[in-house]
Amino acid sequence: MTDMKKVITSVAIFLLVAAAVVTKGFSENRFHKLRAAFAGGEAVSSVFPEKETASVSDGIPQTGDRDYTLTYEVDGKPYGEEEILTAGSVIIPREKPVKEGYTFSGWYAVPATMPEKDFVIEGSFSLNRVTVSFDTFGGTKVAAITADYGTEISEPSAPSKPGFSFIGWEIDGNEAVFPFTLTEETVITARWRAKEYTLSYYIDGSLFAEESYNSGDTVAPAEAPVKEGFTFSGWQNLPAKMPGGNLRVEGSYTANRYTVSFDTDGGSAIAPVTLDFGAEIEVPEAPVKEGYTFCGWDRTIPETMPAGNIKVTALWVINQYTVTFDAAGGTKVSSLTADYGTVIEAPQRTVRLGFIFGGWQIDGKDVQWPYTVREDVTMTAQWNRPKLSLNTGGMKIIPDIVLLLFRFRK
Repeated sequence: MTDMKKVITSVAIFLLVAAAVVTKGFSENRFHKLRAAFAGGEAVSSVFPEKETASVSDGIPQTGDRDYTLTYEVDGKPYGEEEILTAGSVIIPREKPVKEGYTFSGWYAVPATMPEKDFVIEGSFSLNRVTVSFDTFGGTKVAAITADYGTEISEPSAPSKPGFSFIGWEIDGNEAVFPFTLTEETVITARWRAKEYTLSYYIDGSLFAEESYNSGDTVAPAEAPVKEGFTFSGWQNLPAKMPGGNLRVEGSYTANRYTVSFDTDGGSAIAPVTLDFGAEIEVPEAPVKEGYTFCGWDRTIPETMPAGNIKVTALWVINQYTVTFDAAGGTKVSSLTADYGTVIEAPQRTVRLGFIFGGWQIDGKDVQWPYTVREDVTMTAQWNRPKLSLNTGGMKIIPDIVLLLFRFRK
């Protein structure tokens, strides 16, 4: 009898709860709790707290605050567990979901409090757009590519760069592999290998030297060549860095100019001669110096201009001259020979019978003593006939006649 009573009681309560659910006076969640209570033999009061205990009025159950289900959906699919919230309770939105390659739009139309009904909060993801750019590092430009996240792109056309060979792409120092999947903003950099070129140096049209450089290398000019008698002009149009191609640079020599100067040592002046190195030197006429004979230069004048200034000095031999005395009928006077410029005194007197010596003359002009020898010369004696004077004392004879008579007696 007791068991039958329990069955009847359970059925009555079940029907009561079912009616409450149908009339929305009882939440589905609480119905399930109640069913679990019946199955476990729990007291009904554990499911229905005192303040929420239903009462029957006109056959319709009455309740207090009601619970409803809050569901989150992303792109139409459930996101996380459902939440059971009492109507009017504050809704705190869940954290935004994260999905690689997508951006979450946010939760749409989230109410501040739980409405008196089950409610769905929706959100969605949008696929990210990703850009990959190409740094050609000085080469021809390659356009950037923008596409959806996860898109696979093929390798673009290879750029070009003067003096370099393209050898591929890299990302942060590592080789880029194509097809390449877009997952984030990326810069792909071109890899280059410098080409080797020849730098040729020519001087006055002749090859002087050759060097090899990679494109873009710093060029170290070839050492300036040295050539006697010439000055190097330098390398024309030599770049600081090797261009993308073989290069020829030119240089040239300019002949230096040198001077031959002439020291005539008191002789007639000779102007110096300035000529290019290697030019033919024309030997000037010999200088002239009074009283001297030119006998050459102290060094041989070269046929062509040497690599340096030179100075030559005239060599001289002093002339000797003879002074001849023409006694013109008088006693002989010996001639003498002396160097140019020698100063001589008058020789001893010459004597001529019946004449008085009147001195020496050159070309009819009296010689002044002492006499400087400057040339061959002949001095001629001048004679005068004696003069007689008669007076009361008889004939008077001048001293020269007396001297002549005296010498004659001897």
